[in-house]
Amino acid sequence: FEAQHLALIVWAFAVLGLKPVKLLERIESSALTQVRYLNQQNCANLLWGFAKLNYKPTTLLPALKAKMLDAAFLERMKPVELSDASYAIAVIGGDDEQLPLLNAFASRATPSSLLTKFTSRQLVLLLWSFARVGSTPPEQLPQWVETIQAYHAQKPLLAADQKNLEAALEKFGEDTEWLHPPKPEDEEGAEVEATAAEE
Repeated sequence: FEAQHLALIVWAFAVLGLKPVKLLERIESSALTQVRYLNQQNCANLLWGFAKLNYKPTTLLPALKAKMLDAAFLERMKPVELSDASYAIAVIGGDDEQLPLLNAFASRATPSSLLTKFTSRQLVLLLWSFARVGSTPPEQLPQWVETIQAYHAQKPLLAADQKNLEAALEKFGEDTEWLHPPKPEDEEGAEVEATAAEE
């Protein structure tokens, strides 16, 4: 099997919700010998698949992290690969040791880089990953929140994304009221109550 085949198999198992642990261990071992052949999509698919299956590739993870920290490799990662990998690192890494890699991913989500190419879900995943790993928010937090707010105003976030975003923002002490604007009927009710109080 080539490197890309191994990544696709893990991704497929994750989509199907199948966790053949012994096979995953063999795939991890094989992937470790082919790290140099893994491209950006392969790395993201491998990590995402392992994370979705709650399988921690202990021996492979350091090699993948080192590969993705390489500036030339990182420069070619797409938003979907960055968000999927950040989610995976937060799930299977899950401690402050992962912050250097997450910060490297975050450096690609800036106005001078790829920020406008990120979807609201991808930005929420990045932010959620920081919140899961530790208590230090990314320095890009204000830019991400502003961008997500603009997306949310055009098309409301999905319930799951809204829940993850709210949890992350609360952890970092950020305002979340904008996620729950008053509904028109709520405003009407408030006006009626105010009128009654005046009378």
